[in-house]
Parts: sequence; structure tokens; C-alpha cells
Amino acid sequence: MNILVIDDDQDDIAIFCEAFHEVFPHSNCYTRNDCVNIEQALQGLPTLDVIFLDGHIFPVSSQECLLVLKKVLDSKRTKVIIHTGSVSPTEADALLALGASAITYKASSYEKLKELLTTTLADYANQ
Repeated sequence: MNILVIDDDQDDIAIFCEAFHEVFPHSNCYTRNDCVNIEQALQGLPTLDVIFLDGHIFPVSSQECLLVLKKVLDSKRTKVIIHTGSVSPTEADALLALGASAITYKASSYEKLKELLTTTLADYANQ
């Protein structure tokens, strides 16, 4: 399984990928700290199963990034999940309307993050 984490907080990225590797040790966790030039960045990566996109990212917003991702990715192959600390119902509806596959909320502990990853990525675990 190949995932990409796009988050402007380096600590969040490190913790996310560490938990991901514990749950899925034979998988790859790629990272970006923004969506600037995301089209070119994707060209250097293998086919991705899931992209976890921070719900509040700058300088390119998560909404703008999602629009680009949906244009360049095969939505049947690569799911984009918004991973955020908080998002209003209006923002959530807008992100889902733009093509996000789901919205997950940042876990309050490392163990809960591993549970979230296990549940969210269950469909990919056996591939």
C-alpha cells in the first residue's frame, strides 16, 4: 500500500507515518508539507492508494489542492481523505462535494491514531 500525507505540520507527519508503519509495516508513507506544485510532485511517486490531506493547509488551501488532485488522479484507484483537527459542517460538505472520499479527525492519542488507520485503510490491507 502506498499513501501520501500532505500536512504543514512536520510533527503531525512524523507521528502519522510512524503509526502507519506500525500498522502496515510493508507499506510506504510518502510526505509533502504543502500542495505547491503537487502535480509535479505526484509524477515522482508510485501509484498511490490513499492521500491524507490536512483540512487546513497553506499556502494552497485544502480545497484548491483537492481540485488539482481530483483532476490528475484516477479517483477509482486513489482516494483522498481529509484528515483534520476540526472542520465545520459547511466545510465538510464543501470538501466532500469537491471529491473528498471521507473526512477523518486527528486522533487524541497514538493508539487511537493506529485504530483510525486500521479502520480507514482496512480495504487496502489485503491488497
